[in-house]
Amino acid sequence: RQLATQLSGVQRTDLALALAALWLGRLCNRMDYAAGFIFMRRLGSAALTATGPVLNVLPLGIHIAAQETLPELATRLAAQLKKMRRHQRYDAEQIVRDSGRAAGDEPLFGPVLNIKVFDYQLDIPDVQAQTHTLATGPVNDLELALFPDVHGDLSIEILANKQRYDEPTLIQHAERLKMLIAQFAADPALLCGDVDIMLPGEYAQLAQLNATQVEIPETTLSALVAEQAAKTPDAPALADARYLFSYREMREQVVALANLLRERGVKPGD
Repeated sequence: RQLATQLSGVQRTDLALALAALWLGRLCNRMDYAAGFIFMRRLGSAALTATGPVLNVLPLGIHIAAQETLPELATRLAAQLKKMRRHQRYDAEQIVRDSGRAAGDEPLFGPVLNIKVFDYQLDIPDVQAQTHTLATGPVNDLELALFPDVHGDLSIEILANKQRYDEPTLIQHAERLKMLIAQFAADPALLCGDVDIMLPGEYAQLAQLNATQVEIPETTLSALVAEQAAKTPDAPALADARYLFSYREMREQVVALANLLRERGVKPGD
């Protein structure tokens, strides 16, 4: 709500959609990707009064410019969706066929975005009631549902395929989305490429993973080979498709070659 108040020139739903698109892009480290967007596909009076579901999911090409602000991204996505609504009767299954793909090929999109503009309050005299969603359709990957209400508030629901995501992972992803919102609320002019979605604990984990420095003794390669030959003389040291030398055999070859070079007058530094 604080972010929407500061960016009053942009619709709250458009801001939420841009946040979700940016969040997904940063999660997969891609500034260009395809997400599905659910359209009601209720054009005309007959479709508006139909009782059965007539939804359609179309691929939405999302491009995020690192130097643009969140309002700029929101405005551009809103204009893009406005153009797509003209084609919301174009079945996703037909797009697959028209593009020459088979049903089992790579999908048109991964995550799905959905804006659910519903009135959940029932208007019954002397009765206070509210409808509840008991179940939705299957989710192949991720689905982000945006719920704007009549009071100007907006809720975000994350649905996931449990075969691809576990609960701890989803909780972490949700925390990243909250971090994203907090950063733009603190600085509405923040550029999309400057947002940070790493959790505090992940910085410590990253530092630990990269702490690979070790103390290297001041010695020479020949001394190391001699030391290893004394420790594990029969362990494999060098091998190719035809030959295999143990550390003892390699050490013997090195000593023999060194003696030969000295006999022929080769000196240190030559």
